[in-house]
Amino acid sequence: MKPKFTMILMLLALSVQLVFAQQKTVSGTVSDENGLPLPGATVIRAGTSSGTSTDFDGKYQLAANVGDVLEIRYVGYATQSVTVGTSNTYDVSMALDNTLDEVVVTALGVKAKPRELSYAVQTLTSEEIENTNEVNITSSLAAKAACVQVTTSSGSVGASANIRIRGNTSINRSNSPLFVIDGVPIDNSSSLNGTGGVDNSNRAIDINQNDIASINILKGTAAQALYGLRASNGVVLITTKSGQSGKPKVTISSTISVSDVTNLPELQKKYAQGRPVGGQLTWRGPHTGEGFSWGPAISDLEFDGSDYDYDNGGRLVAAGSGNGKPAVAYDNYNFFVNGIATDINASVSGGNEKVKYFVSAGKNDQTGTSPKEKFGRKSFRANINTYLSDKFNLLASGTYINSGGRRVQRGSNISGIMLGLLRTTPTFDNGNGLSGRGAASNSGVYQLPNGSQRSYWGGIYDNPFWTVAKNPSVDDVNRFIGNLQLSFRANEWLTVQGKYGYDNYSDERKLGIDVNSATDRNGVVTDRTEFNTDINAQLLLLLNKDLNKKINLSGTFGYDQFKTNNLIRRVDGYGLTIPSFFHVSNSATQVNGEFVNRRELRGLFGQARFSF
Repeated sequence: MKPKFTMILMLLALSVQLVFAQQKTVSGTVSDENGLPLPGATVIRAGTSSGTSTDFDGKYQLAANVGDVLEIRYVGYATQSVTVGTSNTYDVSMALDNTLDEVVVTALGVKAKPRELSYAVQTLTSEEIENTNEVNITSSLAAKAACVQVTTSSGSVGASANIRIRGNTSINRSNSPLFVIDGVPIDNSSSLNGTGGVDNSNRAIDINQNDIASINILKGTAAQALYGLRASNGVVLITTKSGQSGKPKVTISSTISVSDVTNLPELQKKYAQGRPVGGQLTWRGPHTGEGFSWGPAISDLEFDGSDYDYDNGGRLVAAGSGNGKPAVAYDNYNFFVNGIATDINASVSGGNEKVKYFVSAGKNDQTGTSPKEKFGRKSFRANINTYLSDKFNLLASGTYINSGGRRVQRGSNISGIMLGLLRTTPTFDNGNGLSGRGAASNSGVYQLPNGSQRSYWGGIYDNPFWTVAKNPSVDDVNRFIGNLQLSFRANEWLTVQGKYGYDNYSDERKLGIDVNSATDRNGVVTDRTEFNTDINAQLLLLLNKDLNKKINLSGTFGYDQFKTNNLIRRVDGYGLTIPSFFHVSNSATQVNGEFVNRRELRGLFGQARFSF
């Protein structure tokens, strides 16, 4: 045992000697970008807890092995890495951390460093927005920023979305923040959205998220001061993509997604349509004009095989007195279908030191989870940035959007889809043997031979298939957003900038309520057209001057003018002569309305900041 033990000790000693032979002491000096020593810099061996700090002269000493990586860190500077080789001396020159010089877009499109601001700003990158796959840019902000609440009004395609920054501030005024694209405010209104009817889009849906470079959310009164009352609820600043110097860059992207309904309320499947009669639970079918759902147990009924317009199987009778085919509880939710969304985008960008450009086009098409429901958007955008001289810079951009689709009735509304599905008794088949798009395309599903509606309660509540087929609501929006900006750099510390923003859209809508609908038995047609124009003009003086080596003065001063012109023309036609022909000339009486709203704001503003 003793010789063996002696051999083990010799091997251990040899291994320890080899380990120490690989280690050595390395030293050096850590300095800043100007060559001045940095006392207190941390020098550690990567992947270990072994390290040291530089002394007052920026010098360090550390035991390390060949191949070790030394990481040198100092507050305000980017981390540097050095690999230990044959040399024993490693001097390191630190570089400032560029992330500390990050700039964000603030009010009026002016860029500033976050640490210079007196209010909260949160930035979202283009990747964070695009990865949501939302069509409405407002919905893309959900769960992306602190103190920002986004509520989508429905699951319909093209649905509107409401956004709040730090909650509601008013009972009878708008609580939505101001949307600004490249320094120019745009319209994000929505109209005729209530607890019932169709869900009309808010106008931020016109923005193609693939054109966005970043979004900054401004919170607090200081952030809103330069926009006045329009920004009392916060500001959503959108910066769009622009061209970069270099060879033309072509980007093409395409996505497809499938949607389905989830978390539907559970419905009772035990009792048939009917009510107690003479003390007995009795089936009372749709032909009775009654819609109660506390009849006999479905398991106690069967079909009689008779010719019955409301069910292909016939009327329901007590078990043992019919044709032996048991009654069934139908699936009301077979109304829904899978929605399909496709999004195709292409862009070309490039330029040189004098001229940079960015051109993009996008096409989005969606079908909803309700039959015949659809939404589409086509957009085209061009941006050019040219340096006319060393002092003059011209930036121009223009975006054209066409959006719209076919909407479906919703909410607290006797023609609403969900209300019809939830109220339909389990022994009435809305699809009459069919489901989804097939049922919505077959008039025999929702219409009786005499033209009246086939529903569980004689048209008191619309059959959902009748609603999507006979009560159309379509809209067509054409919009142009333009921006022209000229900058003059008077000297190193003063820039004069002029901006002109133009936002114009027309929104044409047609709503039809067919004859024999629950909402109006005589039928209604509504034609509504809205024209809106917003014009913003600004003249800015941008100041940034070092008064001496320690004191800096910066500021923004200017003049702002905002003008809006809104015109709505509406014609309601009541009493349709020919069913399903939705034209005001087909109505017995018409009611015409015209509404005009004009507003103009002018203001002078200024903001100055001293720093040292």
